[in-house]
Amino acid sequence: MITEIDKYAAIDSLIHRWDIRVKIITFIMISFIFSAYRSLFTVIAGFFLIILISMLSKIPLKFILSKARVPMYFLIPMMLMLIVSSGGDVLVSAGIVKVYKEGVLLSSVIFIKSVSIIILFNIMIHSARFVDTACSLKNLKLSDNLVNIILFSYRYIYLFFQDLQKMRTALKLRGFKSRNSMVSLKTSAYLVGSLLIRSYEHTEKIYNAMVLRGYNGAVVSNRVFRLKFRDFLLALAVTAIPAILVYADMNKIMIFGKLRTW
Repeated sequence: MITEIDKYAAIDSLIHRWDIRVKIITFIMISFIFSAYRSLFTVIAGFFLIILISMLSKIPLKFILSKARVPMYFLIPMMLMLIVSSGGDVLVSAGIVKVYKEGVLLSSVIFIKSVSIIILFNIMIHSARFVDTACSLKNLKLSDNLVNIILFSYRYIYLFFQDLQKMRTALKLRGFKSRNSMVSLKTSAYLVGSLLIRSYEHTEKIYNAMVLRGYNGAVVSNRVFRLKFRDFLLALAVTAIPAILVYADMNKIMIFGKLRTW
């Protein structure tokens, strides 16, 4: 079954050929480095590095950015709160509402850092088959229970939504319309309850079938991982620039002008 998460997993690119284990470790390291950035200059430079990695992966940037849409719904209210509550130099004043310079800078840094890390992890997930990524976590000594949870969630979340869609279609065919009323609320509650019961029954059947076939909780994979020297070189090259930027940021080194903090 080819799903959206594996839509671009078969592309032949430098990022796709990268050993998944090294890629995961490298991207996690870059995320920690990004979280240490304090100036607007360094987060913008880091963002362009992420865009470069996206271009190297050959995954459409539009697709990657579409995956960052939902987290932005949580980021934008926080940014607005920072802009009007941080204090400092006032940029714009409209009655009791004041927009502060420090708030604008701080919210911009946080927003760009967050979006960059979200894009980075989306590149990691979509540049390999999800099953291979999960199995590489097993190779990195993640517990079998956690890997199983990841694999089963990936495999059966689509069945869950298919059942939900079927039940919603059945309701519509029977004349149900969602309204702001107690009847609609009760019907939606019954729908959720029925879905949970069906999911539990389906899970129990799957588990019994797997046990009969010898399942004992261990993750078994026929994927063979082979480290190559170029994997380490790519990891070093990709990590070097963010590391230099964070070093410059923390030590106030002159790079194309004075670096300014928040």
